Amino acid sequence: YVTKDLGWLELSYPPSAAERVQSIIQDAEAVKVELSSHLGQPVLQKVTVRVAPTVADMARLAPQDAPPPDYASGVAYHGLHLVLLSMLAPHGGEAVDLDEVFRHELAHVALEDAVQGKHVPVWFNEGLAIYLSGELAVARTKTLWNATLSGTLIPLSELDRSFPRDNFEVSIAYAESADFMRFLTRKSDRLRFASMIERVKDGQP
Repeated sequence: YVTKDLGWLELSYPPSAAERVQSIIQDAEAVKVELSSHLGQPVLQKVTVRVAPTVADMARLAPQDAPPPDYASGVAYHGLHLVLLSMLAPHGGEAVDLDEVFRHELAHVALEDAVQGKHVPVWFNEGLAIYLSGELAVARTKTLWNATLSGTLIPLSELDRSFPRDNFEVSIAYAESADFMRFLTRKSDRLRFASMIERVKDGQP
């Protein structure tokens, strides 16, 4: 593995990934500034990011007692400021958009920093990461629409501590979370959102 130290970010990757991680290195500082702006707090003082060739390799880099979810091509570890990324998707073996997954997982770490480790619901955490990473919404909108028609929406109260393990249900959970966070983070509500983050940091559930 090659390691690049950007001061606040330590990025390790296989030599073969040098070209694919170049944009991450170039954009990292701008991503940090953007996350701080959205959350209204200084974030990301020190983060370790490791890029692995496959999901199996990513799992080997993970803490022994906390393997990545089966469906994940990236994972951020609460309390460790550690992000793991896989270059290949867990199913199908297609190449992962490393920039998008990097932004998604970094958003998790940034939120943890902003609220100083206070609890936020999983739907809030995941929905915000989807929004801040700029992931395309078309597929999630279709999932949300189909779940609405079929009566398979999941109450947000059931997504407070964890997401379902089933692939079908987890896609609905992500779609619901992304939709609600899109509403909460509207441009007109930017200051109110930052104020809410401040209150959570100070102990308000």
